[in-house]
Amino acid sequence: MSSDDIQTEIFEKLPEPYPNLTATIVTAERFESEKYKAKGIRVDLVDGTGNKFSTALWLRDRISEQSKLGSFVKLLGKDPRTWVGKKIIFVEWREKTRVIRVL
Repeated sequence: MSSDDIQTEIFEKLPEPYPNLTATIVTAERFESEKYKAKGIRVDLVDGTGNKFSTALWLRDRISEQSKLGSFVKLLGKDPRTWVGKKIIFVEWREKTRVIRVL
């Protein structure tokens, strides 16, 4: 790579989960947004037919149980490493009303 090469990483943009989706968590990794200087957890999922999905759970000091992060923490606990392999259904998945259930 020469000094003139663009220094960037290309990643796959996956669709967000949607209501009634049943999927298994394949990764739950912490990350920091360089653009916004915010920290979060990227959750990647796969459904029964192999379709991939992803959602970002932004870390905050206080969260509602129906926020993205709150819905995961409420059911799966505070350690994202333990979420991997869990099969969940997205009961509701719209702004301010996020509800998941563990299967």
